[in-house]
Amino acid sequence: MIRFNFSLVLIFMIMGCGTPGEEIEDDKNDTFNQELLGYWTLAEGTSFAINDKGVQITTATLKPNTFAHEFFANGTTIGYDLTGHLPKEEYKWELVVRQNDVKDIEEGTLSFWNETTKQQAGELFFDSDGRLNYSITSLHKFSLTGKSRIYLKTKKYEAYPYKENWVELVYEKK
Repeated sequence: MIRFNFSLVLIFMIMGCGTPGEEIEDDKNDTFNQELLGYWTLAEGTSFAINDKGVQITTATLKPNTFAHEFFANGTTIGYDLTGHLPKEEYKWELVVRQNDVKDIEEGTLSFWNETTKQQAGELFFDSDGRLNYSITSLHKFSLTGKSRIYLKTKKYEAYPYKENWVELVYEKK
């Protein structure tokens, strides 16, 4: 049985210089890591599935400002449920940029993990190593408010009654 935690709630209620598949040089990755630091709140969140007719449907939508992540330079992040229903949860994080254009991420992966996610390795959206990996684009595509946004998308996974499910999230920097 999967333990019901912040990661699971987040998923069900709703993360160039190089060539694809090639990590960019360390100094560029360090620059993007520095830009990721800080407090980000959920601006949009939607989960999707392919139904039995092969049509993409929306299965859930998250209200803005219901979740947040605070990224620290020591490689940790704290996930917050801003509705007050779940306690904050600490994770380790890693950003790997594979392709970028001068100042923005075009293709990369943002990973989260902790002891709880490791216990769920290989289940639903968790990889075999227990990491929750999002494809990530942007740190500079601004919203109408002029604030930076990141666009996250989970891998596709099977969860009854659908064979394909995934979540897309947009976080805005505060």
